[in-house]
This record gives sequence, C-alpha cells and structure tokens, in this order.
Amino acid sequence: MLRKPRNLVWIATALGLLFAAMAGISGHVVLYNILIFCASLLLLLKSASLLVDGSSNIARYFGISSVVIGMTVVAFGTSLPELTVSAMANLAGSAGISIGNIIGSNISNICLVLGIAALIVPIKIKREVLRFDFPFLIGVSLLLLILTMGTLPGTGYTIGLVDGIIMLALFSLFMYVQVVSVHHHKRKSHPSRERKRLLNHIVLTLGGLTGVIVSAGLLVDSSISIARLFGIPEIIIGLTVIAVGTSLPELATNVMAALKREFGIAIGNIIGSNVFNILLVLGTASVIKPIQDIDKVAVMTDMPIMIGLTVFLFILIRRGSELSRRDGALLLSLYVIYILARVLF
Repeated sequence: MLRKPRNLVWIATALGLLFAAMAGISGHVVLYNILIFCASLLLLLKSASLLVDGSSNIARYFGISSVVIGMTVVAFGTSLPELTVSAMANLAGSAGISIGNIIGSNISNICLVLGIAALIVPIKIKREVLRFDFPFLIGVSLLLLILTMGTLPGTGYTIGLVDGIIMLALFSLFMYVQVVSVHHHKRKSHPSRERKRLLNHIVLTLGGLTGVIVSAGLLVDSSISIARLFGIPEIIIGLTVIAVGTSLPELATNVMAALKREFGIAIGNIIGSNVFNILLVLGTASVIKPIQDIDKVAVMTDMPIMIGLTVFLFILIRRGSELSRRDGALLLSLYVIYILARVLF
C-alpha cells in the first residue's frame, strides 16, 4: 500500500525504464526513446528535488548560508558535465566545442535557467552575494576575455598553460573564501542522533547529484533520437535540445530550489556554476592541453555578450529584493534574441 505519493515517482520511473527495455528488445525504436525520455524526465525532477533537500539540510545542520552550499557543493555537481565535455573536446583538438561549451553554458545559466526559475517563482535575492561573489564572477569573466586575446602579437586566441594555472589559482582563492565564510559561523554541538542525520543528508545530496547528471544525459540522448526520427534538422536540434541539455542540471536544480523557496541555493548555484565553468573547467582543460585557435567570433562576440549579461544580472539583483517574473521574462527574451542572432548572423 502506498502511503506517500512521492513513491509513485520512483515506481513510474522504474516502470518506464522497464517498458523501454522491453520496447528496445522488440525493436520499437520510437516507443523506446519516448519511454526513456519520460522516465529520465521524472528521474531528473526527483533527483533535483533530493539534491535541493539534501544540500539545504546540510546548510541548516552547520548553520551556514544556503548560498555557500549552492556555490560549492551544488555548483560543482551541476558543472561536472561541462568539465567532462570541455576537457575531452580539447584533448580531441576541438577548441571550439571546449570554449563554446563554457560560454554557452554561462549565458544559458543566466538567461535561460534563472529566467525560467523566476517565471515560476520570483527569486528572493540574498544580498550577501553582492559583496564578493558576484563581483568576483564579473572579474573572472573579464579575465577570461583578456587571457584569451593574448598579450603578444601573433599569438592568436589561445588559453595556454600559464593562463590555466592563473585560473586554477583564482579558483583556489574562491574556494578558500567560501571555506572561511563557513568557519566564521558559530558551530553548533549536535547529539549523535543528529550526526547520523547529517550522513543521511550527505547521501541524499550525492544521490541527487548523480541522478541529475545521469538523467540529464539520458534525456538529451533520447530527445536527439526522437528529433532525428521525425526528421527535424540538425541545426534545430543543436540550438534547442543540445543547448538546453548542457544546462539541464542547473535548470532542474534551480526550478526545484525556487519551488521549495530555497532561493540561496538557486542564486548560489548560478554564480558558483559560472565561476566553476571559467576557472575550474577551462583552467583544468588548458593545463592538460593548451586551448588553441579559438574562434574569433567566440572571443569578440560571445565572450563580451556573456560579460554584458553577467553585469546586467548584477544590476537587476542590486536594484531590488527579488528577481520578478517580469525580470525572468526579460532574461528569457534576451536568450531567444541571442540564439536567433547567432543563427541569422
């Protein structure tokens, strides 16, 4: 007998995967992909819910701000797909994919992810992010443009070993500041019973992170397969399914955080993810192998747009106490304009 409605999600997901496996064995390709899509969507939403619940409970246990958890634990987990894609693309010699993945993801995080989340539930702003974290994000975004343009004539658009070391050093500084902010909070003494609950919260968070990443991958793969089966052009697939797919972990997490009124996690996840993408992801990729022959359009057009949107979001946050539905609609509109402009021009 089902006492909790939430169990229905797990049962529906399991049944969807089971029927998908049966359809795959029987050779029903369309039905297989549709079932995988539905099951992975349910799994994504449930995993994002677990991630938000677990991480917010960890924040409460230690008496720290949910923004810090959002900018560290949650942001790291949701940035793992970008880290994998950019590192592998750079090793394969695809500098365009490596750098484009990061620029596109950061733009998508600001406009698409926050836009949708704010449309669903206006996001209350944690003013603490304005003191260090957001100015730091703007600074590293500008630094990326400066490092990419190069300091020597004829060097081209490259992110080299020294640039990567600088980025990783700044990433260490960012993490150090977050750790120090945690230690500044008074630590509570907890009975052994509550310490056991902490372990449950950690397992919940890690399980949610794993589920978000795995289900997002399944959702993207099944969406691409369905689109191709119905003859949808590759350019449309690239601009919709793949573009949104890279930000699915952040999108699902932020929507759930907004619905649960965990606004610190929502805004912290975006700031943290964008910092992680620039400093950790590109820093790691360029240390492994210099990112060379970066497309001029990416440097002279996309990077300035990313910086401009970051500054614009900072202005939106500074002028009020929340990101309203109108702000969300504006951010989404800017994202659509950007995508259309990149296609047409």
